[in-house]
Amino acid sequence: MSRLTKGLISLGEPELQELAGRLTVNLLAKIDERIINKSNLITLILESYGNEILFEERIRNNALLTLNKNEAEELLFNITGSKAEDPWSSLIKQNYSYTSKPSIAIHDFFEIPLPEQEEKSTTRSSIVNILPHYGLYNYQQVVVNKALNKIFSDTPRVLVHMPTGAGKTRSAMSIIAQFLLRLEPGVVVIWLAHSEELCDQASDEFEKCWSYIGNREVTLGRLYSEYELDLANFKDGVIVAGLAKIYSRSFSQQSEFLNFKKYVKFVVMDEAHQAIAHTYKHLLEMLAPEGGSALLGLSATPGRSWVDMDRDKELADFFVGNKISLEIPGYNNPILFLQEKGYLAKPEYIQIPYNPQLDLSDTELENIASGFDISLEAIQKLGEDEQRNLIILKEIIFEANKGSKIIVFACSVNHAHLLADVLLLKGIQAKAVSTRTGPLIRRKSIEEFKKTGENSIQVLVNFGILTTGFDAPKTNVAVIARPTQSVVLYSQMIGRAMRGSAVGGNERVIVKSGVSEKFI
Repeated sequence: MSRLTKGLISLGEPELQELAGRLTVNLLAKIDERIINKSNLITLILESYGNEILFEERIRNNALLTLNKNEAEELLFNITGSKAEDPWSSLIKQNYSYTSKPSIAIHDFFEIPLPEQEEKSTTRSSIVNILPHYGLYNYQQVVVNKALNKIFSDTPRVLVHMPTGAGKTRSAMSIIAQFLLRLEPGVVVIWLAHSEELCDQASDEFEKCWSYIGNREVTLGRLYSEYELDLANFKDGVIVAGLAKIYSRSFSQQSEFLNFKKYVKFVVMDEAHQAIAHTYKHLLEMLAPEGGSALLGLSATPGRSWVDMDRDKELADFFVGNKISLEIPGYNNPILFLQEKGYLAKPEYIQIPYNPQLDLSDTELENIASGFDISLEAIQKLGEDEQRNLIILKEIIFEANKGSKIIVFACSVNHAHLLADVLLLKGIQAKAVSTRTGPLIRRKSIEEFKKTGENSIQVLVNFGILTTGFDAPKTNVAVIARPTQSVVLYSQMIGRAMRGSAVGGNERVIVKSGVSEKFI
């Protein structure tokens, strides 16, 4: 038994229930009261807190108080280099902030890695030098050729629309490679994306692409998440940048940024529907002013929403009417071609009937009736609907018992962790990924989900992370527990389970939604 588990056992069941979360315990009680016991609650707490557990004061203090005197004196000596008459009181009074000596010592004593140390040990370099394996399907090559013609024209702005699963990122990387091959060294290509996962995907994909297509050594720079980059000295190569981070740099380091942008000759905007948001539009106009540097927008959906036609027109105008869509001779709809050839799976849509009783304002009801998306407040209320959660869990457990690989889109951070916690105590390998989970834990969870086998993660419950930039081909069930009226967001969610058999995925997939069909 670990020292930490020993400390948790000393707590009473009411305290353990509080630490596990009242919503989780209440939901578990409705499913099966027998699984609410000390052992399961401790398992749940250890899983929920992970490496952050010793920063929870109640847990840390109980763990310290259950040490015998020799252990307490040993830990205190490791921290202070001295002893005390009452080592337990001295230990409790120490400062356990993240980078403090007491924090390092207590984590070492309880054999739990410090989160920062774990993150730093896996951080990749901001600079990767790539020396010169990568092919395209015929339909992708057609798109690439058309895009290059636009990029090297008098109006070098173009929006490329390819359905999710059609190889949009791979095609875009080929466009970048061809652009670099046509120009002399001394130009910068910048790829912009809004999330760490999208940036990671782009960085990895460019490395693969250039190692096959490239004819010289190229520098790849990362400027997102924990990665930093000296823009003043970056005058040749490819940068993958987080939108928020580089937008901030354009203000905080104006002189450096203005000098850097002189070298930028090609900008790629992933998830191009965001290009007309005020802040990002301003950024793009700085990096790729109309008539100046080339600008490529990438989109998996032709519009932003079901009803917002004005915004769709604004997006088209921003790319000066230059749009390239996937066109397949003999097919009115390219998705039919992609499904027939096995690039995309064929979906079976299953509605889960449930009408929630929510207290919504007249304005909110009017917006929903008009086709606008549901407010975050309303969605968070849905995540707290106990009856709805029981229905969602029943559907997930049913699919898990069939051996499916399931991705779930939750209503909020708390909702994602609530569903994952309950599934875990029901004996299902489940993990939640959200902004609450650190980058390393997210990466580990995603990699474990991508694996097959008895001990791999079977259910990945997500909020705000995996709508884009995620590829787990064996995923064959998507549960949309987060309602939306945005065609962009809905397409992104179901797209995570749409990889076809020809690319290592499935012939058919199941998409379950409608647990709030009143809104959809």
